[in-house]
This record gives sequence, C-alpha cells and structure tokens, in this order.
Amino acid sequence: MRTPTIRADQVRSELIPLRGGLNESANFNYTRPGNLIACLNYESLVGFFPGYRSIAGYEAFDGRTAPSSVLAPRVDGVYDDADREAARTAITAVPGDGNVKGGFELAGEIYAVREDLVAEYSKVYKATSLGWVEVGQTLGEEIENGGKLKVIIYRFSGYNNPVAILIDGVSTPRVFNGTTFTLINHANLPTTIAPHIVGAYDNRLFLAYDTSIFFGAVGDPTDFGTLANAGEILLGERITNITDAPGNSLVITTESFIDILKSVGYDQDSWIFQKETFSKTVGAYEDTAVTMLGDVYFANKDGVLSLKTVDAFGDFSLNLITKDANKTYQARKGLILKGIADREKGQYRLFYDDGYVLSFSFDAEKNVRDIMVANYKLQLLGLFMTYAGDRKFMFTSNFVYELDKGTSFNGNEIPTTLQTSYYHYKLPAVIKKFRGFVIDLEGEIGTQYYFRGDFAYGDKYYGKGQSIVREWEVTGRAAWGDVNWGEFVWGSGGVDSKMMYMQGIGTSLSIGLFTKNKYSKQHTIQSLLVNYSIGKRRH
Repeated sequence: MRTPTIRADQVRSELIPLRGGLNESANFNYTRPGNLIACLNYESLVGFFPGYRSIAGYEAFDGRTAPSSVLAPRVDGVYDDADREAARTAITAVPGDGNVKGGFELAGEIYAVREDLVAEYSKVYKATSLGWVEVGQTLGEEIENGGKLKVIIYRFSGYNNPVAILIDGVSTPRVFNGTTFTLINHANLPTTIAPHIVGAYDNRLFLAYDTSIFFGAVGDPTDFGTLANAGEILLGERITNITDAPGNSLVITTESFIDILKSVGYDQDSWIFQKETFSKTVGAYEDTAVTMLGDVYFANKDGVLSLKTVDAFGDFSLNLITKDANKTYQARKGLILKGIADREKGQYRLFYDDGYVLSFSFDAEKNVRDIMVANYKLQLLGLFMTYAGDRKFMFTSNFVYELDKGTSFNGNEIPTTLQTSYYHYKLPAVIKKFRGFVIDLEGEIGTQYYFRGDFAYGDKYYGKGQSIVREWEVTGRAAWGDVNWGEFVWGSGGVDSKMMYMQGIGTSLSIGLFTKNKYSKQHTIQSLLVNYSIGKRRH
C-alpha cells in the first residue's frame, strides 16, 4: 500500500478553543475538538474565556508559616528551596494517636479534632503560630473517640455571633462559641444513637438520627424540649443530607428520595413545617448535597444531578451532569467522600477517599462547561471549608492540609496531563498531513513542557508519525532553540503564541501536553491553531 498523496496547495488552519473538559464518548467523531479524552490535574479557566489551567497544590497546615510564603529563589537555573522546606518540616501532625476526625473554622480560627486512644476521648486543637494548641473540654463531657466529625456554622438569634455545632455520630451534639463547649439538651432526643447529619434552617437546629429528623427551639440550638416548639419529622429511611435551598426551604435526602421542607408558621402554639416529596425515585449519597448557583447539586448511584435538572427531566440519563464522564464516575462512585461548592471558581467538586477529585465548572447559563480530574495522591478521611468558603482543608489520619495552596503537593512535584480528542477537522474520511500547531499558553519562566501528537487513533497505516514527542522550556525571551527538541521561550508577561512543528499523516489528530513541576506557578492553555494539508479520501 502506497503512502497517501497530499496536495501542497491545500494547506489550512483551524483554531481550536480548549473547552468542554473530559468527554468519554464512545465515538470520537461526536466529541467536540476542544474536549479531552484524558486529563489529570487541570481545571477549567475561571471566566468566560476558554482554556485549561493546571491546578494549585496543597501543603501541611498547623498555623505556622505557610511554606509557599517562603521564597525559593532560582539561581543559575536551580531553585534554592532550603528555607521553604525548613518551614515545611516545622509543621506537625495534629497531636494524638488515633485518626483525625475533622476540623472547622470559627471566627477566623482553624480547629481540628483527633482521637486520643490513651486518654480514651477525642481532643480539640486550635492552629496557632506555634502549631496545634489544645482547647479544653469539660471533664466528663469530652468528645468520644470514633465517628466522623461534621460541623455547621450558623448564627442563631439567641447568640451574638455565629457558633459551631459539632456532631460525630457517636457523641452528644454540642455547641462551641470559640471559648466553651455546651452540650445540647438531649432529654427529648434518642439516647441509643447519636446524630449523623446536622443542618440549620429558619433559625432552628436540625439533627438527623438515622431515619428521623429532630428540630429544636427557635434561636437556641441547645434546646430540644417539648415546650420549645421542638419536634420530630419521620422519613422512614436513613437520611443522607440536610441543606438549605433557594426559596427559603430545606432539602432532605435519603439514597432513594428527596423531600422539601418549608416553614409555614404557628398553629395553636405549635410550629408547622410543610413537607413535600420532590422526587420518589432520585436520592443522594451522604455529604454530597450543596447549594450553589441558585440550585442544589448532589451525587447518587447514577451520577451528579441538581434539583432543577431532576425537575425538568425526571429520572432519566438526560439529567446527569456527569454524562460526559460517566465511565470515570461509575468506576469510582463507591469511593465518594464529600461534595463541596467552590463558589470562587464556580465549581462543584466531588472528592474521593483516595485523593481523586471530579470538578464540574458551569457557564453563565449554569450549564456544565467543563469536567476535569485531579489526583492529590493522599488517602483522605475528609475535608472542610471556612465559613466564608475562601479556604479549603483536607485531612488524613494525622495531618491537616490546606488545599489550593502553593505550587507542589506538600513538597512533591505536581504531574499534569491532558490529551485533546481525536479531531478530524470536519472531514473524518479524508487523509491529512499535519504540519504543526500554534499554542496560546501562559506559563512561568523555567517551566518545562512536553507535547505529543497522535494521529488517526494510532492507526498503523493512516497514523504515520503517531506519538511524536517534543519538549520545550520557558527560559526567558529569546528565539527558537533546537528544532528537534522544539524548545521556545518568552518573557514573563501575558499570553504568547509559539509554533510547534510536529508532522504526521492521518485522518485525525490528538495533542497531548505533559508537565511535572513543584516550583512553577499554574500555567494556562487557551487554544491551539492547527495547520494541515488535505489529501485523498481514505478507502
């Protein structure tokens, strides 16, 4: 078989904006050209412009100086990070010999709770400039070992400032005002089990005990007495989420159904809540429901959904936000740990206990724009956010880590990978000669990148030149370096465009980008301008 003929007078260029994220469609002909068939440690570019940006790192936290705040100067191409790593080494684990149960923020202070097997109860610590410092608890009212800490911050009318409500599924629930812990009066609450879900709505505290929800007095989270207009709501199935929702309502989920609770006022000295069934067939996994963008997003056995998509489409695959990444979601759904709303980035982020994260970014019409994948390479037990949502923390069995902080995975390199879909340039049956591409990339001086071109899905004949690899490094403004290595450089300001010569023959082209670095700041790729020539139709 002869090599396909390519006519030199048919040179074309096509601009490919990078958007859409991961798309695991079975047929590449149906993926959009800016989609990805593989990605790791990239996120959607915030704003209305297309692009993928490498993720920020994370670093151990105990209140001491953050390692990322310590300069690591670059001298003669080598980073001197001795001072930065000394600051990292000074950060310690949360004291204790059991698991970290969780953490929370109150009035700007960060707290962590860890089991102490010797003391036979869990201790509370505050992060300070000297590291973790224990916060005293009343003798005989300590937090028990075991369970999973869950905390909400809420300002009840009976308090001058917001307070923290702590539950863990094994201990008596309690209120913390930043100084003292106060046990909730549980005389009218179940005594054989402890609450596993907590929420607040309409100036009242809500506690879920297996299949029932108990609500307390108005303005006082410690009072669940019968004379305080407290009460119980039966659901009949284990409750998985309690979260406020748009329209002054409360969303309550099990794994099988969703109910909406609304406050309608008093009647004969009793408080009336109206409960309506939102869906009899759609439920949510525990700790995945969050309110953002005027909607409630959650995960279940089928995928990630929202109340509005369920309301519009019902129990059909059309309503799944995860439909473009369904293979990844279904393979990993048994490892889901928690869902959070990252309002700063406009993302719903789904964390897994092995360190993986699925991130969903939304456009101005609140449709899913990009689905991206990250792997923090940690065995996670949980995560928590500040009250304002501007800081995020993960925790393992012994350490707390601040997320989206620094340029490394706590001193280790961050690997990044993306590979665009195999795009046929609107001519799926026509053979083309790909001559190279222009990349719009914003990066930091000293960062080294590798590109790979795969042609015609790796077809042995029509994919001549597949897996061609090129390397380049940003070292300062200069001209082209060695063409064989594809090295090019630019100054430190703005986005620049450079031509990458990467030739091959095939019906389609997929471009991959690879990096591995622990010093450089995040880089952004916005678009690719691909140059190619038209040949004959494939027979």
